[in-house]
Amino acid sequence: MKLVRYADRPDLLERRHAELSAPTFPAYMHESEPGNRYWGASTLTFRTSR
Repeated sequence: MKLVRYADRPDLLERRHAELSAPTFPAYMHESEPGNRYWGASTLTFRTSR
C-alpha cells in the first residue's frame, strides 16, 4: 500500500466518495445531517495538518 496526501494527488479528491467512503461506511452514515455538514471540513483539516 502506498500512502499519499490529497495535496499530492488532487485527482483522488474526485474519486474518494464513490471508491472510498461509499463502500466503506454503512448507508445511514451517508445520510447523517451532522456528518454531512462536517465531513468536508475533516478532509481539509487532515489534509493541511502536519
